[in-house]
Amino acid sequence: VSGLNFGIKFLSQLAFSLGVLLWFLVLALDNTEYVLNLMVQGTGYYFQYAIFQINFQTDAFAQLTPGDGRATDGKSGPAGFMNGWTVFYMAWWTAWSSFVGLFVARISRGRTIREVVGYSLVGPLIYAIAWFAVFGGVGIRHARVADELEALGTTQFGNATYYKVNDYCFAPPTE
Repeated sequence: VSGLNFGIKFLSQLAFSLGVLLWFLVLALDNTEYVLNLMVQGTGYYFQYAIFQINFQTDAFAQLTPGDGRATDGKSGPAGFMNGWTVFYMAWWTAWSSFVGLFVARISRGRTIREVVGYSLVGPLIYAIAWFAVFGGVGIRHARVADELEALGTTQFGNATYYKVNDYCFAPPTE
């Protein structure tokens, strides 16, 4: 039994360490200034939108019916989405939070409230922001570079795959 516990613990620590190593390598070998700026910007967007704005978004104007003040230009959103989504989302979190709370309370026996909040809320939040800023930001930047090279190949050479065919994917002319 101790071998199984040791093996699972070792494998989980190894996987976590390799993930952190991969994260650090991508951060260090890509455009680090861009990724760090994206991390700050993403954190600001998270606090501005995900915590304060989206939780109170009910899209009241989209819920208006024709003859009740609905937009006449045809640009109003569908009412059904927000009517159902708000209720569904709040019901889901209300139902699920009791299970999560009981689980966290059970595995946190003997810890202080500060440790529980730090280990279950603050730590994972910081890790998720850093992880998604690095891998998401690098992925989006590379997709945009590919689009830019495709447009540049079309404009300069009349061939959208010019830079991909000639293996100059990351070295376009500076002209």
